[in-house]
Amino acid sequence: MKEGYSDRDIEKIYHTSKSKVSFWHCRFKAEGFEGVRDKKGRGRKSELSEADLKELNSILENPYQMENGYKKT
Repeated sequence: MKEGYSDRDIEKIYHTSKSKVSFWHCRFKAEGFEGVRDKKGRGRKSELSEADLKELNSILENPYQMENGYKKT
């Protein structure tokens, strides 16, 4: 690898399998950094709407008063 790391070194750094690192390495050689970036449309789609995500974010970002008087953060 360019910085002197072997596939084995990267496997240990990222706590992943040698096969995954080898896959990344092949994609990097073929496509550069774009080859190892996540592609759009991968993975399971969210069941929450954009409005639901905004509401959830607001709940998680802002502390609220609990019935016992404590603030939940």
